Amino acid sequence: MSKNLVLKLNKAPVRLSRDDSATLTFAPAAELLVSFENKDFTYTAAGSYSQGGERPIPVPMYAGQLIPSSHAVLGNGSNITLSNTSSNPNSVITGGVFGIGEPTSGFIQEGQSCSIGQFQSILAITTPSWQKFRLTTDSTNKETVVYVFSAAQKPKKPQGYVLNYTGTGNTDFKTTTGNQYEEIGNWQGNALFFINVSNSTECQVEITLTSA
Repeated sequence: MSKNLVLKLNKAPVRLSRDDSATLTFAPAAELLVSFENKDFTYTAAGSYSQGGERPIPVPMYAGQLIPSSHAVLGNGSNITLSNTSSNPNSVITGGVFGIGEPTSGFIQEGQSCSIGQFQSILAITTPSWQKFRLTTDSTNKETVVYVFSAAQKPKKPQGYVLNYTGTGNTDFKTTTGNQYEEIGNWQGNALFFINVSNSTECQVEITLTSA
């Protein structure tokens, strides 16, 4: 029997068997990322997401997925529903929704850093000048995935980053095979929201904000 489960913003993704769905009610009016992973290492899977009464958008997933399939949506206060539409009756996927929210680990300013674990988050308070953020994880070779959202009034599409990248998975992300990634930008005083969405609880990531 299919189930309709509850989704919560920035919480661990919900496990969905075939024909199951999960709903985030009253999605905030902001740029969000819908995130799926296929937990089967043998078969491909399929999911979908829909907002309000809109037509569901299909999401194909490859076997043994360790990097999420992420899709940017603009929340408008309506519900967002994720579903497992796979043909394989034994299919299991996970689905979650992420976006700017209350950070679990407070905030940092220029010259500060903070380490966050799986599904933990931090807010970086930028200045109206060029700055650099650095993502650092350990060298265990476990792929570490971080989503970054901007609080600007007209934000760019949320961006995913992968450290210790093995060469497979979502190519929309910015990737490095090493354990450190740096990016320079002028975020004009708008806060940046970082959340660790890695597949493993062992994946800690340190966020550092400095002048460029």
